[in-house]
Amino acid sequence: MPLNVLWGYTVFNHVAELPRLFYVVWTVSGVSVVATLFFSWQHVVQNQASLEDRLDKEGHAIKPLHLSLAQTVCTLPSFTAILAFITLFVPATALAMEMVIAIFASIVIGCLTQYALLALGTPPMPKQLMRLTPEKKWWCGSLCGGFAEMTPYFGLCLSRRPHKMTLKGLRLAFRMVEFFIWAFIILSVWNVTQAMVPASVEKVGAWCYSSQFLKAEVEIVTGVAAIWSTFVGSTGLMVISNAVSAAIGEEEDKKIQIKRKVNTGMIYLNLPLLKVLLDIVNTGYPSPTVPYAVSKHTEVGAGGTWTTNGVTLQCPVFDRKVMSNMFYCMLITVLMAHTAYVNKELYPANQTSAREELQIALEARLKLASEAEGEREPLLGDQEATLDGLHSMCM
Repeated sequence: MPLNVLWGYTVFNHVAELPRLFYVVWTVSGVSVVATLFFSWQHVVQNQASLEDRLDKEGHAIKPLHLSLAQTVCTLPSFTAILAFITLFVPATALAMEMVIAIFASIVIGCLTQYALLALGTPPMPKQLMRLTPEKKWWCGSLCGGFAEMTPYFGLCLSRRPHKMTLKGLRLAFRMVEFFIWAFIILSVWNVTQAMVPASVEKVGAWCYSSQFLKAEVEIVTGVAAIWSTFVGSTGLMVISNAVSAAIGEEEDKKIQIKRKVNTGMIYLNLPLLKVLLDIVNTGYPSPTVPYAVSKHTEVGAGGTWTTNGVTLQCPVFDRKVMSNMFYCMLITVLMAHTAYVNKELYPANQTSAREELQIALEARLKLASEAEGEREPLLGDQEATLDGLHSMCM
């Protein structure tokens, strides 16, 4: 169904005509939206109440970056769920909704990635912590001891032998996440732009289609691009998650939960793949229908008058394309409810952020490493370490 045919159509005036499946979809989505709003805003309001006093006490003019990132991650699920729920009643807004959700999802993924990398502290601490990561084939699949589950072939070039994670590797993983973010947004914008191009509507059998040049080929290319970007982004996110967790010794302190926080981004990251899979589902209803006038011939008369004739197509509203959007919106609301609940656990209200726990873990990690190496102070600079070595030799 070309969505431009559905402009002005809402389900409120056609409730009696709708299939019974929609009552299930509305119920599931409605409960999910209420749960999302409850978990998200209860958490945000409680954190905000204690935030102002903390900022005044510590002397901050504005919120620190890590607090802003955490608050963004906890807030956006509610807006995303509301947008998806509205689309269930106004099908013509589906593509615009997908574009906005792509932007929201990209913001959350970017925030989670930066949140994880900020946990490594300020330079040169990230470089020092990377020396504490275990030797693994990071860019291989899990069967080979790595974390690139979606793109194990990267291991052929980047992890032929076990090695410690490096800053260059972290930057590469971050660029892979960036690639997904831009690809997700660009593909969503492309879908909206393509739908805005005027195209004739024709009816084949019981269904209506828009006649666009190379439409099938373009859909295949965009689908493959969406799947590929998901694979690349998943690899980058998993490598960052496991590298940061290993560097700060998260296994020794369950309160930090950096890996769990970052892994919540996998829900957003798999949205393009979810949409591609739902587009394959062949589900549609021949009724209700909306009339669409197609002009066949127009005659211009004297004085600027004109006459036209044509046919009126009765186009089913909920064909395969529209039903794919409906299922996508319902699943979005369910996933956002789950995300909001998990975020409430990962960012508890009595704790504005896990920054303190992260710093304590970093200090303990570096102290243990320096004691194991027999250094006088934790991870001294190269020059001071060399002087200490020469001094001990002279003694």
